[in-house]
Amino acid sequence: FLRVCLVSLETAAEKHWHEIEVLISDNDSTDDTREVVAEFQQRFPILYFKNETNIGGEPNFFAAGTRATADHVWIFGDDDVFGPDAITAILSYIHRSYDLIVVNFSDWSRQMDVQLKPSYLPWPESRTFDDSNEVLGTFRMHLGYISSIVVRKSILLAVPESDYARFIPYGFPHPYSIYCGLLAGCLVAYDARPLFQRRADNCVHFQGSEWLTNWLRVFLLGTAQIFEALGEKGYSAAAVRKAKDRTVSEHRGGILVPEIGSIDRRKLFAQMWPHYRFCPHFWLFWVPALVLPKRLLRGAHKMVRAKNAQLACGSKP
Repeated sequence: FLRVCLVSLETAAEKHWHEIEVLISDNDSTDDTREVVAEFQQRFPILYFKNETNIGGEPNFFAAGTRATADHVWIFGDDDVFGPDAITAILSYIHRSYDLIVVNFSDWSRQMDVQLKPSYLPWPESRTFDDSNEVLGTFRMHLGYISSIVVRKSILLAVPESDYARFIPYGFPHPYSIYCGLLAGCLVAYDARPLFQRRADNCVHFQGSEWLTNWLRVFLLGTAQIFEALGEKGYSAAAVRKAKDRTVSEHRGGILVPEIGSIDRRKLFAQMWPHYRFCPHFWLFWVPALVLPKRLLRGAHKMVRAKNAQLACGSKP
């Protein structure tokens, strides 16, 4: 997908080559990445680095950020596509000294031929923040989608590797580091316009027989531990509770129902209890999914799906 990404960048950055640098951190790929880069290096400046071994996706984010010489970094996934106004919009925020810019995006099929969501992030209005606790309570692990984050390099690299590396197994060491960097003071902007296109259904960890195990580990169990670690760093208890409660509300327990016969609900309840027992939405959405009889749970799930389908049909012209 790198070629498609670079074509979109060439259009978006046409007037801005003197203001930006393009750096590709090749994570020891075995395809034709080097040849594609060489082709585009004839068209615009690209700094190219190839890791000696595949160091993993999350460490490669930090490797790319470390190699950058600019004050701000946009670690853009090679499978996503820049919108034509993306670079112009981001530079306008950087010129106004924002530390972090959170970018909205549209969601597309794997082949980029069907739009799934015209606007992915749930906040319809652009706004700014100057309180790190409010940033945590609002964005939570939405900062985990790296393509939607433009951040001051010093904030991305705010903590040593020995600190953020413990969260690599959960997939979110970079938002942890960013949140740590924001504690010293922050000026944050959220742009509600979908400035790029995300290629969906492109993560092997959430496919196949292990998808639910990986999903729970990343989005519920690992996320809670990151929030708690941020509390130890200095975030308020209220901000941590808010982030946790909104997380269990957003990722609702109904996702368990199709897999109800294969999951150990008692074990999951025991894993979630220490982290979420003070969250109202844990009791509202997750406890029923974890303790109700399977037959009752499946029946309720069918009723909700039927009601949602009826509402969707009723909304069509």
